[in-house]
Amino acid sequence: TGFDHETPGAKYYDERRPSNLHLPFTSPYKLPSFVTKRRKVPAVESMPEDARENEDILKEALESLAMDNRVMEQSQESFSRSRQSLSYRERSVRLVRHCSSWTLLDDTEENKTHYDGQVPVMVVQLGPLLREHFILSMRKVVVDNATASPFNQVLGWLSQSKDYYTAASVALDLLQDVDSLRDLRRVKAGAGLDSTRANLEGLLDGIIPLDSDRRTSSPSPCQSVLTQLADMSVGCLLKGGLSMSSTLENFVHNNACYDTNRTCLMLVATTVCTLSRDPKIIKSVMGAEYDWPANDVVPIKDLLWPLRCLFRVGVSRDCLPTILQLLNASIPDELRRRGLDGSTPSKDAIEICSSIVSMTISSSATELLLDLKDEATGKRYWASLDVETRLDLSLIRIEGMFPLLRQAEVRSWALTEIDYWIQCNSSREASTDRIRLTDEWLQTLCEACLANAGCDLDYVEAGSFSARESDQSGGNTNDDGMQQHFETNLLAIEALSPSPGAGGLDFDLLIAALLLLVNRSVAWRRNSCLTTQNMLDASCYLAGRHRKEEPAFAFDGQKVMKQCAMSGNISAGANLIGGKNGLVLKCCDILMKGAGTSMDDSEDFILNDDLAGSTLWTKAKHGKRHSAFQLTDEHRSVLWLLDEYVLSVKTFGDFDTTHVRGKVDPIFAARSCLRTWFLLSIKQTSEATAWLVNWLRTRLAITDKRVSPKRLACSALTCALVWPTSDEVIDVGDLDVTSDETLLATALDMESLFLVQLSQSCCGLVEAVPPSFAHEILRQVEAAEARESRTASFQLDV
Repeated sequence: TGFDHETPGAKYYDERRPSNLHLPFTSPYKLPSFVTKRRKVPAVESMPEDARENEDILKEALESLAMDNRVMEQSQESFSRSRQSLSYRERSVRLVRHCSSWTLLDDTEENKTHYDGQVPVMVVQLGPLLREHFILSMRKVVVDNATASPFNQVLGWLSQSKDYYTAASVALDLLQDVDSLRDLRRVKAGAGLDSTRANLEGLLDGIIPLDSDRRTSSPSPCQSVLTQLADMSVGCLLKGGLSMSSTLENFVHNNACYDTNRTCLMLVATTVCTLSRDPKIIKSVMGAEYDWPANDVVPIKDLLWPLRCLFRVGVSRDCLPTILQLLNASIPDELRRRGLDGSTPSKDAIEICSSIVSMTISSSATELLLDLKDEATGKRYWASLDVETRLDLSLIRIEGMFPLLRQAEVRSWALTEIDYWIQCNSSREASTDRIRLTDEWLQTLCEACLANAGCDLDYVEAGSFSARESDQSGGNTNDDGMQQHFETNLLAIEALSPSPGAGGLDFDLLIAALLLLVNRSVAWRRNSCLTTQNMLDASCYLAGRHRKEEPAFAFDGQKVMKQCAMSGNISAGANLIGGKNGLVLKCCDILMKGAGTSMDDSEDFILNDDLAGSTLWTKAKHGKRHSAFQLTDEHRSVLWLLDEYVLSVKTFGDFDTTHVRGKVDPIFAARSCLRTWFLLSIKQTSEATAWLVNWLRTRLAITDKRVSPKRLACSALTCALVWPTSDEVIDVGDLDVTSDETLLATALDMESLFLVQLSQSCCGLVEAVPPSFAHEILRQVEAAEARESRTASFQLDV
């Protein structure tokens, strides 16, 4: 029988206690001085030949995923099918067989024979006739190494004993990576596991120092030795499983010695195993200390621990393109939420796919991901996904942002999908094979547009709005809802204010999504104080306006206007157009909703110079009247327009709209709003006008003892109320008006005192009279002055 004898340079090995390790003491271990000098320099920068070799290794690993050389000569489609037909185990094996550090640690028969193989060193004969023979044997590596062993053999032997914790501790200690070693011990202690061998007493003393290599005549094989040691450290931590993953993440992020390509291959191979759906394979890489769930369903977060380490390598070593190429070749189905060989995807496939994409985006590799080519279809990444997967991935949230919607390819797809359903709502036809955009997806899309622009979503919460409204009103709620209506409109505009440097709002996406939600009568956000129509109107109002900061995407106003028309949303289209035409559309929309008129009749009533000549005037004049008046949302909308276009006038330049695109003449705005008010309140003219006069007095600060400080606003109201629209009915000679009945003040039955107060407030301003009349007065004054000048000159000559 063979047995080990404890001799210098040998290890006492007992199969009953494989973790009981004792190594002889030699000289105290010290890290070579060159390590501290060159430790922070990556190996690829100092060894260009090795870098080229590593590139060849990576290329060979990618090509090895094919079944054999004959597959390379087949068509692209056959090649892709062959690659996907490889089992997960085979993919993993083909990736790591190019990593020498991994093969030294792997549990193979060759390694077992190498580390545990025995050779006889002594024969003992006992008994009087020396008939009893005993052979004293020692492990061959001990005999070969004599007093000390290389670190790779020590780490390999520890891995054969499944003692990955001790192996990783030895490797980190040799590298003098104090932070990683401390983190590893903390993880071990936190898990309540035995860490009595954490001090590695005696182990390091039996290892050949890093600056002494007997196998080569090179005086200082420093960098290659450190690289191999660092690679084996990665391998030991990987084999330790999930419990050592945090230490591995920190190690690959901070250490500068390990080989990038080999580390990526080892991590990708481990990822392939965790995603294999084979419990036996998964258990082999999760670690012996992993607490296996009772239902045998491993959480996705636990399965993806190698990927987290892999992307840490990608960020620290700037090798994200390499990582994505490896993932695209090794797990193409998981990367695209596809079933293996065309089968139905598993229930957790979308979670796995979303997690991988989220890690990629968090690593700032979104463009690299979208540039990937699917070898099965020949399409780019986004085009290779099915619609359901695109819907889920497009709204991936990373730190409160939705980065994929900022990518032109994803954004273009989303716009196409929404536009299709807007057209379907218009034509009432839709394909049964098309996946319908859910309300939740559209709501999240609206939130995503605001979040990407840096808008404050908490500002539109119903609770915060109620608190602000209560503070501003001082507890007075007897305002017929006007304050809330005004605050809501202002809040919608403020909520759409982007943060500087955020790239602006994507109005194309936001408006299209809001149009669909309005058509479905669905709130754009839960617990919001703003309705979907409020947000839509505010978005269209801001979309066509000049912005200080250039947006990330140019606004396609023509397409959005077409979508508004197909949706039949006149209010949205009016806000999008803006200016005079937009105001007319807004008034028409109010009349159609509040008075039940048609678009043509409403437009004719607002734009007709002769009020008595419009069709609605005749109908309104002979309609039934009621005394009761109640303020409606349509009335509030008219007052909002009146406040925006008339009462907010502050400069004389606001009346000059000839060369300013999008501005509205305050006089025209006042006339249009007052006509709309008149037709809305035709059955309660006296009551409605009395309410309007009181409201205007409050807004203009008019009292019995003083005139209004808003003289320009009073000028616009005076011109609209007491002057006729048509210039032909004005006789400049006697200032008589031919048809007093068509004056707005008369039609509204407005009290004379208020008209006098308005006139007094704007007395002396030329803006208070029609432009044609003012021009004629100026012409006559100039003519009179010319006559007086000629008369005075003649008298002087005489």
